[in-house]
Amino acid sequence: MKLSYVIPVYNGEKYISECIDSLYRQGISDDNFEVICIDDCSTDGSAEQLRRYVDIYKNFKLIVHSENRRTGTTINEGIRAACGDYIWIIGQDDWIEDNVAVHLLNNCFSEDLDVLSFNYNRTDSSGIRLLSQAKVFSNSDSMRGIDFIHTYFGETFCIYLLGYEWRALFRRDYLLTNNILCPEGVVYEDSTILFRAILHAERVKSNENYIYNYRVNELSVTDAKNRYNGYLTYEFAFVAGNEILNLAYELKGRERLLLYEQSKKYFKSFVYKVIPMSRTEKKVFYQNVVKHKELVRKGIELLPFYYKYLIHPIWGMAITTFLFPAWVLKHTVIHHSYMNK
Repeated sequence: MKLSYVIPVYNGEKYISECIDSLYRQGISDDNFEVICIDDCSTDGSAEQLRRYVDIYKNFKLIVHSENRRTGTTINEGIRAACGDYIWIIGQDDWIEDNVAVHLLNNCFSEDLDVLSFNYNRTDSSGIRLLSQAKVFSNSDSMRGIDFIHTYFGETFCIYLLGYEWRALFRRDYLLTNNILCPEGVVYEDSTILFRAILHAERVKSNENYIYNYRVNELSVTDAKNRYNGYLTYEFAFVAGNEILNLAYELKGRERLLLYEQSKKYFKSFVYKVIPMSRTEKKVFYQNVVKHKELVRKGIELLPFYYKYLIHPIWGMAITTFLFPAWVLKHTVIHHSYMNK
């Protein structure tokens, strides 16, 4: 088995078939790859669609959770269940260009790569209109991960290499041997896995082609913000923030300082997100702050003293509510200025 696709699924009914179908148009024989889908207790018709693929393809594997374990745990489960030499994590709304995987795999095997990264297209929800092309990677020689980071990114690595776990193929044994996995039980699972994988690798290479198509699913984003904004804001600021802080402590010199500063940006991010929230979602946010106070404290201690008031369940609710008119005014001015330009 050469390649294992790992797809975490949660309410992906609308686009999951398009995603899976693209994986079977890659010029690889069925006995050389597998597709592993993990349904994390979807409440829509995702499970029914996935079961249909079980009947069609012998190399399609379906894992169904009895309780929601969130994206980080789901991806790790897929990696551990995989048989392929290489892993490709795929988003349920996304798809890959035809006949690209066979060329990527040839490159991986010919140079015994730990990581092979590539560029991606960003499209609207229809998948037709191209919003942008993220030219992050160029064609590179195979080299050690730390040399790759210094050569192609320097001090900008925080911008380009944090997140985006689907933007590379990973050698499975390399991930497992070095325990390079996602944080368990979280939604924002991808904060450090790509950077960790590149950083510790002996052989990294990049490809300048636009291989992957990332769909901006506005319905999914809007639904998540409306229903889970309080929890997602807590997790982004403090769970993902602490992941980056912990990674910073593993490094030395300039890289440590840059990641340290990046973690503070995550910790600070809760303020501008909490201000426009409904009162109900504010309560959810502050309930999570109280529930995970030790984790939150690690982040707040790195920030100016007044953040202690903003994170306080009582003072924070009052202050962020008071600041809402100023937030509206600021964004109205910004929008007006943008429209004039």
